[in-house]
Amino acid sequence: MREALCALPCGVIVKRRKTVAVPLLLLVAGVAMLVTNGMLSGSADNADLKSALVLFGVALTLVGGIVTAARLFGAGGAPYHIGDGCFLRREEFKFDKERAAEVAEAIRQGDFEALRAIPQSGVSAVTAVLYSSRTSGFAACGAFEYADMEMRPICEMKVVEGR
Repeated sequence: MREALCALPCGVIVKRRKTVAVPLLLLVAGVAMLVTNGMLSGSADNADLKSALVLFGVALTLVGGIVTAARLFGAGGAPYHIGDGCFLRREEFKFDKERAAEVAEAIRQGDFEALRAIPQSGVSAVTAVLYSSRTSGFAACGAFEYADMEMRPICEMKVVEGR
């Protein structure tokens, strides 16, 4: 669905990488905790503090490093609305197979509030994905049915430019 959003004729949605500032900050904080741990004396008074610094330092370093590398070198990208200057918010809804017609009709009408009101299920036989921008009211939604080990669209993607 991300590719379909970027291929819209209006051209306001592009694929863009998210910033690396936050994961890089996590990486630096984790390394700082590990360095601080090395600077503390090994007395019994500091044992709990040293253990916590090592645990959180390693966790932050791993998470920050992996997310930074994924954002820098990964092929992924998130839909970005050029006019609003923000990434689109993604919502996913899961429904029973019996609700497929109801979900498809709500999407065809562009009534995403009605879609949100349909009772969801823990089983994702029918999945609806909604991308939206809070600023301009841009929204795009599509529904897919899980069949034969793949997700097949059950209706056309509906795009609403502004509300």
